[in-house]
Amino acid sequence: TSGRWEEHSRAIAWHGSDWRRLRLDFPDHSLITAGDYNQNRDGRSGYTNEKIRDELSEALNGAGLQLVTDQDDDPEARWVVIATEQQLDPLSVADPLRNAAARVQMPGLAPFIVFGTVLPWLGSSWRGIPSKNGQAFAAALETQLSDWLALRSIRGANCAITSAGW
Repeated sequence: TSGRWEEHSRAIAWHGSDWRRLRLDFPDHSLITAGDYNQNRDGRSGYTNEKIRDELSEALNGAGLQLVTDQDDDPEARWVVIATEQQLDPLSVADPLRNAAARVQMPGLAPFIVFGTVLPWLGSSWRGIPSKNGQAFAAALETQLSDWLALRSIRGANCAITSAGW
């Protein structure tokens, strides 16, 4: 891999190792991961690398996980994805590029919601809003708040929120 992808490759190897270890240590537990894996799965974005996409697919498959909210042929490329072995219902969010949500229903447990996010980083604009003085961050967070409130109103579902990125 070229220089900028070497760290991604190492991180995917670490994640894959952790996921496999968790499977061995807790064989009767479900595993759900939500994160910013620094790639667009469909390959249309400049921020992607076929080898790195294959490495993430292999790491997920090695732990018995499948992407739920972003597929290789998904026309809506996302920065945040959710993966699990469970049957999940993907949910609509206001910013599908930076957020992903899914409802989880497992036998014997109350349904719950997983929400993955990556907020604008220092120096990045968001939907035309400049980064100056945290304006983009604040606007994206306000949009996420509206998602969180809407998701919490889903009947019978607790809302667990996980953040990915910085």
